[in-house]
Amino acid sequence: DSFGIPVIDVIGPGSEEASRVTTSGKIGVIGTQATVKSGVYEKAIRSLAPGCEFHAKACPMLVPLVEEGLWDDEVTKIVCRRYLEDFGPVDTLVLGCTHYPYLEKIIREIVGDHVTLVRFEDCWKEKPVTETIVLRYFANESARLIALENGEIDCAITLSYNEYEIAQKNQDLEVNIFVGTGLNYLAFNTTAEPGDRELLRLAVAYAIDRSAIIRSVGDPAAVPAVSVFSRDASAYTENFSEDLSYDPAAAREMIARLRLTSGTVPELKLLVNTPIQSYKTLAEVVQEQCRQAGITVTLEETDGSGLTARSKFTSPEHQVLLYTIFLNEYNSDISRLFSPGISSNKAVLTDERVIALLEDARRAGDAEADRLYKELQTLAHDSCWYIPLFYGSGCIAWRKGVEGVVLRSTGRYDFTYIRAPR
Repeated sequence: DSFGIPVIDVIGPGSEEASRVTTSGKIGVIGTQATVKSGVYEKAIRSLAPGCEFHAKACPMLVPLVEEGLWDDEVTKIVCRRYLEDFGPVDTLVLGCTHYPYLEKIIREIVGDHVTLVRFEDCWKEKPVTETIVLRYFANESARLIALENGEIDCAITLSYNEYEIAQKNQDLEVNIFVGTGLNYLAFNTTAEPGDRELLRLAVAYAIDRSAIIRSVGDPAAVPAVSVFSRDASAYTENFSEDLSYDPAAAREMIARLRLTSGTVPELKLLVNTPIQSYKTLAEVVQEQCRQAGITVTLEETDGSGLTARSKFTSPEHQVLLYTIFLNEYNSDISRLFSPGISSNKAVLTDERVIALLEDARRAGDAEADRLYKELQTLAHDSCWYIPLFYGSGCIAWRKGVEGVVLRSTGRYDFTYIRAPR
């Protein structure tokens, strides 16, 4: 009261909830350097659970990653894994910083499906409708739907395409399918042959029939992609002077020019995460479309870890790969595809004009930044470092009676007010 404004305690509610839900008495807290060093969580939790086994870990790099919007980036995953893979053991983890809930998905993948994440009390002096949300990570997509149908979970995020129809037929479930934020694309390693050959990249771009690809993978709400930007970004454009849409004749012309200038047409090796069936199907369609244009593509099969390891910016082994990036509505998010030194730059770009455009856009006002980002899109489009394929659909399914899931026009969702009957 002496401050004249409400002062909200966020330490107490998290500590109380952690002490309540733990089953083994092993409780962990992650936070900033200052939070962990202060010992406020340890003091609060030990006062509520005197016999608990307490673990704390400072994770100072997470806040800047969240503020950069890198919520689902490979760099963030690597950093989180380094912080958390040897942490504990705990059965309850307190996210001791208001930035960390943005990383719940990544944290869940690392700590497993047996840890309860404890939420803060809302900082706007409003108690959460649901005190505790237990997130379970299912590596197998089919297991998510089975768990939802059996009542083991109340809400499932990201079902596989072939399960949308199954979920819609279940009278106990509600299903929402929408255009998601995931951009599926091809990325050429521009630092080595044959990905450094622009004529070959152009030939592949002309060979791609995006509508046929979408039909083949069976994605019900997908839309073709022309730009590598988020469709919700203010600078997003589809107005390019060069039309690189499906044109088999133009693809064959590029191949003829390539053969004339170099004497041969190199084969392409396409790196694919084949344990995910939709990627394998997508890669096979791309392979066939390229074959029809006179381009030989060989599939190099690997899993997610192998793809990440073989496409590092510092030591890239791929020629071209198939990948998905989830983009937010901020123009600056596209820097993940173009900034030198980070693993999400799958084209391994160090182009000076691209770097200058990104730097100038960061310092510019809104109107000028939009102009610079549109120039970047045009440069990327015409150079075909990346070939955008389609924006995939998203799907959230929940059991009837569950309320409070907020679906946003940007393809994102908010579970702040989710509640399930008990």
